[in-house]
Parts: sequence; C-alpha cells; structure tokens
Amino acid sequence: MKLNKSALMRFCKLLTAAAMFATLSSNFAQDVKVDAGDWPWAKYGIPKTDAKTCIPVPRTEDWAIQCHTQAIKMKNPSIRVAFLGDSITHGFQFQKVPDGVVSAWNEYCGPLGSANFGIPGDKTQHVLWRITEGGLLDDKLKPKVLVILIGINNLYASSDSPDDVAKAITLIVNCAKAKLPDTKILLLGIFPCFNVTHVGTVGAQATNAIVSKLHDGKKVFYLDIGDRFIEPDKSISKEKLRDGLHPSEKGNRIWAEAMRPYLDDLLNNDGKGEIWKNAGLKTIAAEVKAGAKAEPKTDDKNLLRNGNLDEGDGAHTPGWIFSKWQLKDGSPEAKAVEWGNVKEADGNRCLRIATTDQVKTYIWFQQEILCEPAQSYSLSFRSKASPSPVKDGTRYASLFYLIDKDGKWIGAPETIPVEWSGEWKTWTAKTTTPENAVKLGVRIGVSFDGKAEAFFDNIILNK
Repeated sequence: MKLNKSALMRFCKLLTAAAMFATLSSNFAQDVKVDAGDWPWAKYGIPKTDAKTCIPVPRTEDWAIQCHTQAIKMKNPSIRVAFLGDSITHGFQFQKVPDGVVSAWNEYCGPLGSANFGIPGDKTQHVLWRITEGGLLDDKLKPKVLVILIGINNLYASSDSPDDVAKAITLIVNCAKAKLPDTKILLLGIFPCFNVTHVGTVGAQATNAIVSKLHDGKKVFYLDIGDRFIEPDKSISKEKLRDGLHPSEKGNRIWAEAMRPYLDDLLNNDGKGEIWKNAGLKTIAAEVKAGAKAEPKTDDKNLLRNGNLDEGDGAHTPGWIFSKWQLKDGSPEAKAVEWGNVKEADGNRCLRIATTDQVKTYIWFQQEILCEPAQSYSLSFRSKASPSPVKDGTRYASLFYLIDKDGKWIGAPETIPVEWSGEWKTWTAKTTTPENAVKLGVRIGVSFDGKAEAFFDNIILNK
C-alpha cells in the first residue's frame, strides 16, 4: 500500500508549522452554550447535553482549519489503519528522529498501511466535530482498524471531569461505529503524564476505568499500555515522555512495540486472539481510583519544570514556547544566544538563557492557559542574572496578557518590571481577569545588551 507521498509531506510540514504556533494561538476552544432550540447533533446520534466535552466544536485557527482540510484530502481507500487523536498521536509519526534512524512509526506502523490524522491541541469536542460535520470518516476512508487516543488535553489543559471526558470518548466510539460499520476500533487508554499523582494522570486513570468497559471483543477493543511509561519507583522518565507528557522517540518505540501485536491480531485474526486477556485497564498508581481527585503538589505547579521549552521546531506542548525561533537563522543574534536547563550552585534545576557575544537582542518565553472570568491569578518566580549591575536598570520583565474568545488581546498587557540582580530573588504579581477573558498568558522576557546570562526557576501560577 502506497500513500500519496507529496500529500503526506505537505500534511507533515503543515502540522509542524502549526504546532509551532499552537501555544500562541487559540488552541483552547471556548465553552459552548447549548441552544434551547433544535439540537443540531441529533442526526449524528449525539444526545442533547450541557457537557462541553460532548458538543462538537470546530477549531477556528487558520492553521487548524488547513490541517483538517489536508486530512480530508489524504483520505484513501487503501488505508488499513487510521490514527485519530491530538499532538501525542501526531508526534507518533511526525516527531523528528536523528538522520539514519528508522522511526518507530516507520518500522511498526508504516508497513501496515497506516495514516495519521492526529492534530495538535485537539480535545474530545474537536474530534467529535471532525468525525461528524467535519466528514473525516465519510466516503473514501474505510480502514480495517481505527486507533483512537484522545482526552488528555481535556484533563490536563482544562477543568473537564473524567466523567465528562469518558462520556465524550464513548460518543466518539459510537459515532465511529456508525460511520465505519466494518472497522475494528482500537481504543487506547489515555497515557499518564508528569508523575503518578499528577492531576492529569489521576484524571486519565479515572477516565480509563470508565471507557475500558467499552471493550466488547467484537467491534471495540480496549488497550491500556500506560504502565509502560512508569518507572519502578512510580516516576516518569523524560527518556520516555520527553516533557512529561509527549512521548520521546524512545517512548514512541515503547508504544509501537506494545501495540503492534494487537494490531496484527485485529488485521489478521479479527481480534479473536488470546492476547486480549492482557489488554485491559492497568492501575499505575496504587491508590488511584476511578473518580478520585488529586491536588497538584507544589512542584507539580512549577510551570517551568513541568512544561517543555519549545524552540518552535514542531514539538507542540501545553508548556512554555521559547522565542529563539524568531531569530533569523545565521543572524548574529541567533548565533550568540543559547539556552538550556542547568543545575545551579544551590542544586536546583533551572533555565539558563545567555548571550555568548556582545549582542543586543530580546528573548522571551511564555505560556497560555484557560482562565475563568473575574478571577484573581498570582504569578511567582525566582531569577538572577549577570553581569550586575547595568546602567539601564531593568533588564528583563514579566507580563500578564489576556485573550478573548476571538483570539485577540484584551487591552494592554500588564507589565511587571523585574530588576537585574546578581543574586536569586523571588518576584510576585497579581492580576484579575475581566468577564470577556478566555485565556491568560504569562510572558517572561530578557533584554540583552552585550554578553550576559539570566537564570529562572520556580515559576508558579495560582488562581
């Protein structure tokens, strides 16, 4: 089976570029109010509900619309295995690997005639739209197996409950069954993230406990491989999940090796093999129960440690995006700037941003989160820099900015000056969101005028 390589490459490049801007654009859909009139989704078998996880919503960003359009063009009757999901699914195929290395996707999934329709930032409501009004499962796409992995963005990047996420996944499965009556559905349990007591992991486990019951051994097959990402001490290594959330290439290989025998059985044996006895729900934390809630520990709230710093090279994460991609390749600024996570003298792991030459530039990193209207949020972080002092006084600053439902900034950003200090200092600031705010952004920037370096740690945002 041969896919249209040019279309595949266009799709890959489009998603890679899109992922770079996903954190900066509106990848979190606003809440949807249920119309009191006719329920437009009844024709797809979706009952009327107030749960936003269960109401189909199209993505509104231009790049996401283009991604869906390209996905429709990629549909091909020769596709035997189709993957549906978010950035985790997308990265399974399109994450970069070193030159000369065969990726896990190409080794384990490509030979099966697989196609990847995962789009970064998708939540359950977005997938519901894609497979209903969006038409992804109509016409030319008739895979023998449909692999579904979705839900972590609802649990980690918003406040959706495991019950509501499970209801949405159930709707996705039921819609897929109706659209593809001859297709086997391989439903993957949501992967853990950061650590076994993290709120995202606890929510994933609670959701999995519900949706695992969809397994009927005939049409729907549930597979839980989340325990393979957990170390014996219950930690999660970044060798497997590179930022605590998205699998590294090693993690993708673990995924591929674990899933391949089940795909083979579905493709060649209609899922009748004994292998499915070992496919059920895996409890990865001894005291995690369905419906349980866990408050993040202080370190879990550290956005710098738990988010990934992305240079904009295509790895979408819900964490920090770093502005180095704005510097032109080969420019003096680009050549003179370096960054990375380092251990400081006090033993703490922190971010270091530095210039290696006499250069004038401005570097920033930022994160956007869903916010609630009329709520107070506080930011705290510690920092230090050298050389110190400098003539100009303030050399770096943080700011809050607010975004409405149309993705536009609300008013002017609130700037929080931070002095250039040669010793570690902790800075705090507060802001209150207006009624029309949908997202809250936090940006921390460093202004360099010469050779210097700055360190940041303990970045915590609380409501």
